[in-house]
Amino acid sequence: MQLSHMIHNNGVCVVSLSGELESDTAMVFEDYMRPLIKAHQLKAIIFNGQDLYYIDSSGMLLLFDTAKTCFVQGIPCVLCNISKGVSRILDRVLGSHMRIFSNESDALEHLYYYY
Repeated sequence: MQLSHMIHNNGVCVVSLSGELESDTAMVFEDYMRPLIKAHQLKAIIFNGQDLYYIDSSGMLLLFDTAKTCFVQGIPCVLCNISKGVSRILDRVLGSHMRIFSNESDALEHLYYYY
């Protein structure tokens, strides 16, 4: 699992996910996201899964827990650029908690309505 992020001037953070989000890489995700959320005054987070090719139940739980933590802090989280295979699984599990968009532009447009 590799992660990178970019924070836009408007406070929206795009976190790029690459590789596999699973039990073996859970700590990498948690160790990356925890300080990112705490250190910045983010207005929203977009998880860009363009290069994410596998996710297991541990990965889904991580995304759900991260979204829940952010929600409590008033930070909406969305997903974008998820492959069809991964998207089908995530939509069933996270569909009512995190919106999934086909691209980053659509996700950004959606988030502008929050602030």
